[in-house]
Amino acid sequence: MAATWRRVATAVGAVECGAAERATCTAAFNELLEEGRFFPGGRILANAGAPAQGGCFNCFVAGPVRAESKMMRRTIREATAVMGQGGGIGFDFSDLPPRSAGTGEDPLAVMAALNFACEQLLGREPRRGAMLAGLRCDHPDIVDFVDAKRAPGVFTNFNCSVLVTNDFLRAVEQDGQWRLGQVSGGANNQGDGSTAIIGARELWERIIRSAYECAEPGVLFIDRVNADNNLHYCERLVATNPCGEVPLPHHGGCNLGSLNLPRFVVAPFTIQARLDLDALTRAARLAVRFLDNVLEVSRYPSPVYRQVMRQSRRIGLGVTGLADMLVMLGLDYGSGAARRFAEAMLRQVTLAAYEASVTLARQRGSFPAFRAGEFLAGSFSRRLPGGLRHAVGQHGLRNSHLLALAPAGTISLLAGNVSSGIEPIYALRQRRRYRPAGADAVTVDLEDYAHHCWRVQHPDEALPTHWRTATTITPADHLRMQAALQRQVDNAIAKTVNVPVDCSYATFADLFDLAIRLDVKGFATFRPNPARGEVLQADEGGRDCRICCYGSGGYAPIGDQPPLP
Repeated sequence: MAATWRRVATAVGAVECGAAERATCTAAFNELLEEGRFFPGGRILANAGAPAQGGCFNCFVAGPVRAESKMMRRTIREATAVMGQGGGIGFDFSDLPPRSAGTGEDPLAVMAALNFACEQLLGREPRRGAMLAGLRCDHPDIVDFVDAKRAPGVFTNFNCSVLVTNDFLRAVEQDGQWRLGQVSGGANNQGDGSTAIIGARELWERIIRSAYECAEPGVLFIDRVNADNNLHYCERLVATNPCGEVPLPHHGGCNLGSLNLPRFVVAPFTIQARLDLDALTRAARLAVRFLDNVLEVSRYPSPVYRQVMRQSRRIGLGVTGLADMLVMLGLDYGSGAARRFAEAMLRQVTLAAYEASVTLARQRGSFPAFRAGEFLAGSFSRRLPGGLRHAVGQHGLRNSHLLALAPAGTISLLAGNVSSGIEPIYALRQRRRYRPAGADAVTVDLEDYAHHCWRVQHPDEALPTHWRTATTITPADHLRMQAALQRQVDNAIAKTVNVPVDCSYATFADLFDLAIRLDVKGFATFRPNPARGEVLQADEGGRDCRICCYGSGGYAPIGDQPPLP
């Protein structure tokens, strides 16, 4: 990997002004990568500095999707361009007419066309495309959308997410009626000006029942997302990338990288174990500079994406290996102590990231859409400490958003198979399928990074009781970890709440109520089911194994997608 690190560091460092600064930053970036303390997103690793450089952004949200032939061609062209570069793309289909309008351009019809286009790319590209379909809860076709993936093999390249509004949640709470067909100024009405009425609780329970039986749809609390948006004063967030960690406006994109938390643990598995916060915050500051440079290095699917992304200079610094870090420190992932520690850790990363962005603003200028008074009036910025808020007001900010907790699946493999993102350890040993470029899929056996370290240090000793895997942590504790970390994240979090197959429907439904009370921005579950199979299995030797479905971070797994090697 040394050549890859040099290639990426050199390409990203070339943005710096002056020969001395370029040399210094390139060396610092290279060291950060070589030490395994920071892993850029997969598209950065694949494309930065490559001979035929593609885009460096993992995912995007498409422009407006409307029922006009010119607009529809543009939508398919955008999706093909993004997925052809190995990226994923999210869509908000809420402005499309319903099926009853008879135009043939209703949400499910457009999804079918896009799903077909994605399938055509599969045989030509080394990385399978991924898409997210979002539809507002007041669209006339919402019931069909909720049920869209109940049959196996349907819309296999899409994750589905219902965009849930505050008005709908209030109607559910009051057991009231819910009117379909009057959103976006009536753009998605039924074609004759009429509207339909449905019981709000009936629709909510239909969403929950579908998630229980086939792991989809997820829910995105779209009003909550927009209320917490740092750019509340100048943009509307309409959907997320396919894994859910970055809510975006039309033509927005994800510029991602993750700090590898286990590398910052000192004296793991001992009573002296601790996290080196000084080293972690230094790495966070350098990673912010790295990701800001990527905005200058990358190719964009079209000029409009470039314009939108450079207006905000949005980045998404995250973490991976959280669960491995916790067990190394003697903490049980499902405990309150682990959540408090994880939140305090992420708070330090967040503050370091914002401080670094202020420094960059002093050197390079603020992001073009920055307006100090309105930015500082936002709900997230009000949670920053007074001294930092003063610095933002005085010097500006280079990036509108700085934190996003991605699933980090492929880069976690590069880090030695650390636990992915903020997910629990899925299994101590895993079986993973992947497809090398131009070859058939192969299966490899892997071992969790922390488990391997434990075995080396403590051969033949039983694991301590605080070791937990995804299926031994209660679904509610999955969700509580997400909520604890969300308070420190200005974008969002990719997190799947794993639910055992024998979980009762009533217990499962309670999770949705808990998600509302905990103020998470989005919520997705995975319960083994006939339509989607199992994520965790045991092989014939009795070991815990995972038949991996790439893309399972923010929502249920998409099909059977092999990642890049």
